[in-house]
Amino acid sequence: MLAILNSSLGKHWFNSSGKKRGVGVDIGVAVFRQFPIYKAVIKRQNLVEILVDKIIAMHKQFQNASENTDQWYSIRKEIERLESQIDQEVYKLYGLTQKEIEIVEKS
Repeated sequence: MLAILNSSLGKHWFNSSGKKRGVGVDIGVAVFRQFPIYKAVIKRQNLVEILVDKIIAMHKQFQNASENTDQWYSIRKEIERLESQIDQEVYKLYGLTQKEIEIVEKS
């Protein structure tokens, strides 16, 4: 569920539904309860879980890498790739069209 909430779709939804506070968004309990959660089939759940586990492991490596080195950039790029894969799985779960995906990714 945290993968969905932290996905590009989740960020877009909260930015659209939450109360703007300075440069951030205030998400109260009432708004949080309105977030639509769809239960994914086990296969998709397992795939997202694997991707999240990989991201967690990559973040540990990223923290230990020297900043602005080839290794640092490589790990950062891999994390971004894995996050993009999660986004794609979330888009499938919510049945987004290509046009809807473009709107989410532009926000």
